[in-house]
Amino acid sequence: MAARATDKNEAFCWLEEKLLPPKQDVEIDLDACLRVQESPPVVPEESPREEPDPDADMTEAELAMLGSMWQFGDPIPAEEPMLVPMFVPARPLLGFLGGQRSTFKTFVTNDLAVAVASGGEFAGQRVTYPGFVVQIELEGSLSRARVTAAAQYRGVKELLPIWQSNNMPPAILVTRRPNPEWKKWVETFVRVVKRKAKKLGLPLALITMDPAMYFAGVNDNNDWAQWTDVCKGLIFLAQQAGCSVLVVDHYGKDEERGLIGSAAKEAAAHFVLGGRRTGEPREPRACCSEDERRAGLYLRRFRPRYLRGAVKHQTDAGRRQRSH
Repeated sequence: MAARATDKNEAFCWLEEKLLPPKQDVEIDLDACLRVQESPPVVPEESPREEPDPDADMTEAELAMLGSMWQFGDPIPAEEPMLVPMFVPARPLLGFLGGQRSTFKTFVTNDLAVAVASGGEFAGQRVTYPGFVVQIELEGSLSRARVTAAAQYRGVKELLPIWQSNNMPPAILVTRRPNPEWKKWVETFVRVVKRKAKKLGLPLALITMDPAMYFAGVNDNNDWAQWTDVCKGLIFLAQQAGCSVLVVDHYGKDEERGLIGSAAKEAAAHFVLGGRRTGEPREPRACCSEDERRAGLYLRRFRPRYLRGAVKHQTDAGRRQRSH
């Protein structure tokens, strides 16, 4: 009742005195505070800067932070290793295969799987080495029948190291944020497929996923940030698996603009392949099977671009050598 007849400050002090435990007295040394304020600021001493060797351009610490520099006149680095020359790298990278509806994207993906598993040719290019291929097919198409037909068309009689799964992985994004379940799925998936590759005595060569929209988890197909996070999740899969991941996607109404939705897909991908209907030629175009002729497979983009000429030159030379 006494607190009601006072203002807020007095009421607070009264409550603090009655309810809270007593505070210890604190003595403040004003003279010490004044001495600290009047004393000159203490500047930390800088450690002596390491100077490089007279014949070196960087110190060891600088080299560790910046890495080595290539200087004009040094030997040119070796070309990027390729699983399928001009099309699929033999490194843990992300790629897309795009096209309008009815451009046989799944046919082409299955034919690529058979070519890699058998060590054959794809789009006129000899596969560098055979390997284990894992396909995640989510559209409910007759993908297993198509893989079998592609092998029969190529005259392959032996069992091929190809796995297919129709089980839906967790979405890469949930409510616009990376889904932690995706990382757990990747770790389990990679552990299983690497164990199988080891049993087969083959390298894990390629993972294909069809189509992107089923597992991406985006709620705005034009959102750059969301598709950047999706691509980061797919790149994480490629890095953990140690091989390229090829994702099947669609084109928009204007296929000259490339993959549907955000341009972040093509910006994040290392390589993008595309398909067109028969009768719509586009260069460069190289086909070796009936399915690929129907699909009109063409190379839309491959980074770095300067490798195109060198790879094509070596491929032509190899074909001439084989023809003799």
